[in-house]
Amino acid sequence: MHGRTHEPQILADPAAAQSAIQWRTRDLGVLWHPCTQMREHPDVLPLVPIERGDGAWLLGYDGRRYLDGVSSWWTNLHGHAEPRIAEAIARQARTLEQVILAGFSHAPAVELAERLLAPAPRQPGRAPFTKVFYADNGSAGVEVALKMAFHWFRNRGEPGRTKFVALENGYHGETLGALAVGDIPLYRRIYAPLLAEALFAPSPDAYQAAPGKPPRNAPRAPPTPLPTCSTAIRARSAR
Repeated sequence: MHGRTHEPQILADPAAAQSAIQWRTRDLGVLWHPCTQMREHPDVLPLVPIERGDGAWLLGYDGRRYLDGVSSWWTNLHGHAEPRIAEAIARQARTLEQVILAGFSHAPAVELAERLLAPAPRQPGRAPFTKVFYADNGSAGVEVALKMAFHWFRNRGEPGRTKFVALENGYHGETLGALAVGDIPLYRRIYAPLLAEALFAPSPDAYQAAPGKPPRNAPRAPPTPLPTCSTAIRARSAR
């Protein structure tokens, strides 16, 4: 409940409790946290300072273990401190940790691209995927895709194609391009004046299946007509 302090019970010894408090205090002195209402710290929703990870578990400075049920924001699917991954990273860092790909190349980039392309889907009558473009995170990947799509049409002599069709209720990241094709008002509302225009189409979500109908029937339901350009823009601008 808003305004009430929810300090977790400390099950460890007093030294561990004090360590957690010290790290929490130091954190709030220097950090802003993503997707966070900072006014909720430290009282309404106290931070949980983590000392280390072990598989699916996070070990806090307070002596507690926390199950990392979201894989640290979906980025650590194979668990924390996985020995094989740690060794592979260390082995690569001892040889070459990074080199710019503009004008340079290196074996891991080529080999990974080859492995990614091998199982890529193929469709009759269409050329298979033959190239990989790397990005360092999800939002950047969305930005790259938007720019690549625009650039492709521009090279075809159609520079006027500047709008994108995106799915309702979608989330693609929090950089400006990714926000523009996302449809979560919590994240995009305040930045709406900065965002490119997009058309939002109904998502083929099984959750939207008609009452009493199994989810597998949802994609077969008659499609909802797409809104006109002006209607879609007005609706999203109002958010």
